[in-house]
Amino acid sequence: MEKRRERGRPRNAAAGGAEKGGESGRARFRRHELRVAWLLVVVPLLGGVVGGQCGCGDDRESVMPVEPPRAAPHAAFVTDREGRALLLRGMNVSGSAKDDPQRMPWVSREDLRRLKNWGFNAVRFLIFWEAIEPRPGLYDESYLRRVRERVDWCAEAGLWVVLDMHQDVYGKYAFDGKALGFDGAPAWAARTDGLPHQIIDPWALTYIQPGVRRAFDNFWSENGPHADVQQHYLAMWQFVARFFRDHSAVLGYDLMNEPFAGSAAAGTWGPIRVGDPQRSKTFEQTLLRRFYLRLIAAIRAVDREKWIFYEPLAFPANNGGPSFIGKLQDPREGPPRLVYAPHLYAVEPELNNFFDPNVTPEMDAWHEQRRAELEELKEPLIVGEFGLPWTAGGDPLGYLRKALAVMDEVASGWFYWSYDPGSWGPVGGSQLEETPLVGVLVQPYAVRIAGEPLRFRYDHAGRRFSLEFRDDPGVIAATELFIPSRVYPEGWRYRIDLPDKFVRARWFPEEEVLRIELLKRGGTRQITVEPLF
Repeated sequence: MEKRRERGRPRNAAAGGAEKGGESGRARFRRHELRVAWLLVVVPLLGGVVGGQCGCGDDRESVMPVEPPRAAPHAAFVTDREGRALLLRGMNVSGSAKDDPQRMPWVSREDLRRLKNWGFNAVRFLIFWEAIEPRPGLYDESYLRRVRERVDWCAEAGLWVVLDMHQDVYGKYAFDGKALGFDGAPAWAARTDGLPHQIIDPWALTYIQPGVRRAFDNFWSENGPHADVQQHYLAMWQFVARFFRDHSAVLGYDLMNEPFAGSAAAGTWGPIRVGDPQRSKTFEQTLLRRFYLRLIAAIRAVDREKWIFYEPLAFPANNGGPSFIGKLQDPREGPPRLVYAPHLYAVEPELNNFFDPNVTPEMDAWHEQRRAELEELKEPLIVGEFGLPWTAGGDPLGYLRKALAVMDEVASGWFYWSYDPGSWGPVGGSQLEETPLVGVLVQPYAVRIAGEPLRFRYDHAGRRFSLEFRDDPGVIAATELFIPSRVYPEGWRYRIDLPDKFVRARWFPEEEVLRIELLKRGGTRQITVEPLF
């Protein structure tokens, strides 16, 4: 049975329990050996940390049970310069850029600070081939400077950036100037060989238009009259990587948004079945795999440090289908820095505009497929896109909570689609008020972990976050937890399975971040955060 002091200062404990950021003193816990360290941070209903108290267990009966180490479901993690594992919580910024004349998102500095205040630590920033290389071999540096300005804003806000080379249905226009798709490739690279194409509804089915398929086939061609298209893409990415390689906020590069197999594509879209799955599998194992290996090598020729994100065929992986790319090689010296970045969307609920968290066959299949793939890849998995309309029928917010929990079981991060006003977005209305999505997406989580995360989970009903990790004595920087006051308006407490004297905690109220240093290193540690009342 746990015992603790509800009020009052424990003997030999500093008032506040955890020092606030910027103070010179260190919090000291009671010296007699305890098995649980408690930090109680009391937050008034109107928000803001006004003080803290440290209550400690009263005797050795105060034990948080420690489970024996188990095999971790996460294969690997992106790390920071100090060697800490990063858990990314991010937002796509943003779909609005697709239709902007300058291909820039609508967001301002204030919007990025808002994301940071919600606890997000990263953005997936859309960029476009057509804007970078409007004519063959000629690069628009003014466009990249505008991108860099926004990346600077992200840096000011404390956000990592993944540059996403975005495409939807190949590109806006075909080689002959006719409308083709929505965004991506320049018209000179969209070679349809005169096959027919038109934009249809639902928009994603435009992918199977003959002209769109042929444009992709010509892109994937490794020889023949159209082999230059892919070579231009590789050279374009080299130019981008050279431009951003020294920017400290750029975490990595997403090579191509939702690649499509052209005439080899296979999958299902609701009741519609397309193509031969075996042909799609062969495409992924050959043409797509070789494309990624060439592109990774091209980027590594100019940037050996940034993380490289690569995606499976969106059709069928987004909807729970398998991927067959296999493990790729990173030619950089040292450990590889490749990230597997699938998306998660459920076609059937989208088509029906009805989301039931108790009926999730696509999500369940997605979870099993990604778990199986990580057994081979042994790489970080970060979900580049997921999202839904919160105004849909059924229980879309409950569905979203389940999706977050499913991703936490296999992924080390995610980017919500997207930071745009509307039913899919976290803001809406003339004043850009928060939508109900924010109340689901903003959760406590471990931002950086001084070791190898084994498991992390947030129980929405109980508002309880738990983290299990293997502490790495070689990492000297602190573990950091984001603990939002909007989730704990009446305060929270944390527990860790170490005696008080081996734990030093600092609370930074402006960031709502708890930094935990362990003075006894090594072993498997468990941390929980839960409501004070």
